[in-house]
Amino acid sequence: FPSHDRCLCKGGFDPFEFGSLYPEAYHYFCGAVVRYCLEQMNRRTSVIEPWSDWLHSLCPLRGRKKEFCSQYVSCFTKGQRSVVAELLNSYARRYFEEEELRDEDSEWAAEFVWGKQLPPGNPQS
Repeated sequence: FPSHDRCLCKGGFDPFEFGSLYPEAYHYFCGAVVRYCLEQMNRRTSVIEPWSDWLHSLCPLRGRKKEFCSQYVSCFTKGQRSVVAELLNSYARRYFEEEELRDEDSEWAAEFVWGKQLPPGNPQS
């Protein structure tokens, strides 16, 4: 992924607008979103802080799955899809640890959109 995380931190880009980008632009900026979310997780920032809106921009509405996969996910390599899925799974585990609740959106997107299921025995299983 190219890295463009500076624009995320300066407040000039809104997570709710991210999903409305053209697929190529979504792919271009996705690396910055992944990096920003990983940095926040590594800092142990609460899962309910505003940065999690960026993570959820990787989770399409369930009714848009087919369209999202054909237009957006198809721009990503298998390795890139795996990275996004692992980020979503890591967030789901962290959310469960902190809130004792499941984040079904990130679990669903990791498995059915980005293609990687949580390992067996996980608290969310």
